[in-house]
Amino acid sequence: MKTKFIIAVLLLVNTSVFYAQEVKTDIVSDSIKKAVQIVDLEKQKSDIIAKEALEDKLKSEKKALKEAEKKEKEQKDFQKEQKKAEKEKSNFEKEQSKIAAAEKSLTKYKEKLASTQKELSKNTEKFQSKKAKGKLSDIDIEKENIKISKQQIKIKELEEDIVKAEKKLKKLR
Repeated sequence: MKTKFIIAVLLLVNTSVFYAQEVKTDIVSDSIKKAVQIVDLEKQKSDIIAKEALEDKLKSEKKALKEAEKKEKEQKDFQKEQKKAEKEKSNFEKEQSKIAAAEKSLTKYKEKLASTQKELSKNTEKFQSKKAKGKLSDIDIEKENIKISKQQIKIKELEEDIVKAEKKLKKLR
């Protein structure tokens, strides 16, 4: 009976050890699995957070790049418009100077015409008075007539120049 008792005790100890190890193994493996799962979840979370941060950074860099390109384009457009305005201003100033020169030329021709007409009328009066007094010979009369004719031709040329200057001024305006 002693042997039966010893065998029963051994059997009881083995079963209790067997079940005790099994429970402990399950708990340890479960806790290890849970710990591994927790570590994996944390790693996945940190990976997701890092990925989102990287995506946000890329988005902000793209946005900053687009804004920089937009500002650069606006600046180029502004410079282009400024050059265009300067060119227009320069052209306008050139046109104004051409108009002023044409007006000056026109007034110069008119003044010359007026002085030439005065000179012609004086010469004609002198000629008429000398002719009336009979102080002129036939050669002198012809010379005076030639002189008067030259002045009349000069007046006609000045009148033509005035017409041309007026047309030029009208075209410029």
